[in-house]
Amino acid sequence: MEPVRFYEGPFYLLSNFSAHQVVFGGETFMTSEHAYQAAKFADAALRKKIREAPSAFLAREYGQEEIGRTPNFDKIATMHAIMRAKAQQHADVKAALLSTGDAPIEKNHPDDAFWGTGPDGNGKNIMGKIWMEIRDEFRAAKPARLFHDTFGQTHEKPDGIEPLWRPSAYAVVRDGEGKLLVVMATHDAQNWQFPGGGVDPGEPIAEAIIRECGEEAGVVIESVDPIPVHFEERDFYCVHRKVFYRALVFFHVATAKHVDASRVHPGEISKVTWKSLDELTDAVTHPLIHNVLAKLRSA
Repeated sequence: MEPVRFYEGPFYLLSNFSAHQVVFGGETFMTSEHAYQAAKFADAALRKKIREAPSAFLAREYGQEEIGRTPNFDKIATMHAIMRAKAQQHADVKAALLSTGDAPIEKNHPDDAFWGTGPDGNGKNIMGKIWMEIRDEFRAAKPARLFHDTFGQTHEKPDGIEPLWRPSAYAVVRDGEGKLLVVMATHDAQNWQFPGGGVDPGEPIAEAIIRECGEEAGVVIESVDPIPVHFEERDFYCVHRKVFYRALVFFHVATAKHVDASRVHPGEISKVTWKSLDELTDAVTHPLIHNVLAKLRSA
């Protein structure tokens, strides 16, 4: 069977130099090459220099330093972990890997006889072997649990990480013209959502709505209907916190006394305004409120 080669060509996305950001060890790296080179060092300043290198080529160059190395560094195990993280975090990489079927995978780099096949094609090809091991791991794994973020991207939850249960409650407030009160989060400057947020342990939902609306959006709530107008349970990935959630979301009709712009929390909310249902299309709203908006339109 003809090998799949990834130093160049259509499978270049299997290369450590491909433009795929990787989260590894609690840090975000421009490429998996950045992640691997940084992992070689215990020195924080050098790790930072490598992490912030403007290209994978420079990251590799900085990684040749001999001072400040990580003691007992296991380069093969570390490379395996980083490559697996890359495939887990990027659906296109995983799809390309699985599309290779049973074909041998080779890093056909003419100057690398350890990670690749080297100048004569007889190198150790460790990266190719790692990719084949990861391919086997994915095939043997149970179906992936996928989480969607605010921006419509899909994230595969890694094995061994359980999603956090997060109850949250939001206020559905209308003005005299029937427009809805909506806010835009500071970390998500393209999607409108209803004011509200997380429910603290033991906190009544109505109190959570009043507290969250007041603390973050400057919305002074007068009353909250005891029965939710909508409720749903869903998987959700929070990009700015890098957390997988099992969200329990409650929406309650509420009455607002007024909106106090001076109380808007700039670290949480960037805009507060009133919008008609026609203006609140799926394209400009947070996915968490799509279903309740559909229910309001059909009422």
